[in-house]
Amino acid sequence: MRKQNSVIGLTFLGLIFVLAGCATTASPTTNSNAQALTKFDRLLEKKKVTDARYQKVAGHDYLKINLALRHKLAAYDRQKGLPDKQAFVAGILNEAWRLGVDTVTLYLARLNSLDQQQLLAAHPDWILANDPYAAGAPGFLKTAFNKADPVQEKLAEGYAHAAQQQLESDLKTVNAFTQEQQMDEFWSNFVDAIDESIMTKGRLTRQLMTAPFVPIIDLWIAYHEAIDDRGPQKADFDHQVVFYPGADAPRPRNVSAEDWALLLSFAPVLVQEIDPSAKYPQRADQFGSISLTGTSLEQARPLVDAEHPALYAYIDEKIIQGVSTKQLVYAFWYTEHPKLSAIDFEAGPVEGWTFRVSLNQADEPLLFESVSSCGCYYKVFPSAKLEAMSQQAYQHKLAGKNFYIENHLDGQYDAVVPEVVNGIGTQAQNIALYYSAGHHQLLTLTSAAQIKPQAIKSAYSLRSYSELENLPFKNAYASLFDQDGLVRGAHRLESTVLTPSGLYHAGQPRQRETQMIYFDAAEFDDPQLLETYLRLPPKAFAADLQAQKALDSQAYFK
Repeated sequence: MRKQNSVIGLTFLGLIFVLAGCATTASPTTNSNAQALTKFDRLLEKKKVTDARYQKVAGHDYLKINLALRHKLAAYDRQKGLPDKQAFVAGILNEAWRLGVDTVTLYLARLNSLDQQQLLAAHPDWILANDPYAAGAPGFLKTAFNKADPVQEKLAEGYAHAAQQQLESDLKTVNAFTQEQQMDEFWSNFVDAIDESIMTKGRLTRQLMTAPFVPIIDLWIAYHEAIDDRGPQKADFDHQVVFYPGADAPRPRNVSAEDWALLLSFAPVLVQEIDPSAKYPQRADQFGSISLTGTSLEQARPLVDAEHPALYAYIDEKIIQGVSTKQLVYAFWYTEHPKLSAIDFEAGPVEGWTFRVSLNQADEPLLFESVSSCGCYYKVFPSAKLEAMSQQAYQHKLAGKNFYIENHLDGQYDAVVPEVVNGIGTQAQNIALYYSAGHHQLLTLTSAAQIKPQAIKSAYSLRSYSELENLPFKNAYASLFDQDGLVRGAHRLESTVLTPSGLYHAGQPRQRETQMIYFDAAEFDDPQLLETYLRLPPKAFAADLQAQKALDSQAYFK
């Protein structure tokens, strides 16, 4: 996959889109419609409103690729014969087109009104009719941020209409192939044209430039692995505040009622340790809602409002063990990671943590994961039910492992599995997470019934994660994350120290779908992550629930 092109300037503003006809040439780069779409994307890049989650396809700039689509690409090699390959490619193109239109709509909301007016004035043909949902415009598009903004809506609909014409041109090319070799060549060129992911971009260059320091850094990483505590930990907090999900969490309009009900039901209870004798500010152990402040986008910095605690959530669906599996993801943000020693590589403003719950087909929680937003401290907590299934599937634990579900990978980092979790079940808001003061580590998780009754209680609001990517800023919207997927203004000394390793901004909190774990050896959002790093029992997530139900009453013995 190719690396990103340099940004084209603003000279295209006089160019008018030609929407009257659909180009039929096989090369999308040779018609004015495709060129105009490309230049429009370049302007959005120059305005710094683009998002690291999405990559372009050179020559097909109206398409966007995200992590989920990127992982789907490998399925092309499993297609048999020309018709199957054509159908597969058509499906990918359609998904990438819809994603592209949604993405550009997101970007347009991040432009101020002056930039939007300039774009619209430069493209009078984008005014399809008085009705922005004119015949021929894609009906699925919804301007999610300001339906009352006619300029933004006309720009979004105009772009969608132009992109739809380009899609039809590319589909016509694909369907015209008469030989499988033609299809294979098209696909090979298409995949090569996809921008490299931010997770790997520039890694080799960084390694080559700092090669003399690599042995020292490798020793540092090895030391970190050697002292990593893989065992269970207790949360015997002398002082703590317990945060429960608020009862009045309105459903975000971009989340379905079914998904929001699941997110509310499994929303965790956060038990935060408080250290009255800490030498750092007490507010460092507080988390809250996020906003942006600053005089310009380049100077924008996040503010964490600890007076209004919040968790930001979304549902991700992945194919695990051959079935579509729902994963509930919750993220929250501390005001800072305090300086805990004279030289603390991890200290810095804004620290995020992510907690993920994987459900089976009966919406029962099977697996829990925790990771810092920078990708450090990844831990897996299997349910007792899942471990019992693993014990049934495998006769013995692997050497040196405490649980049947643990795996070993030669030459790679093994997953940290501190303990097996009992008593969670499907009871609403029954997951309790215990975070330490200062370090902000997830020490353990239990059922909510095990929380100390004398603890101070508070509440947090549950919000959509997409809010973080669309924060009000300067009469428009901006993301908490910059174009590289990094939290704005949250650089860490650790990033500088670990540059020779090739790690990308180590220690700096990252956006969803850009998080790397195990020193960038794996992706947190990789659909194959659990199947690779764990010995999942067969059909653990499958639709056939009979084997699972038979284990419901089994007690787990270590």
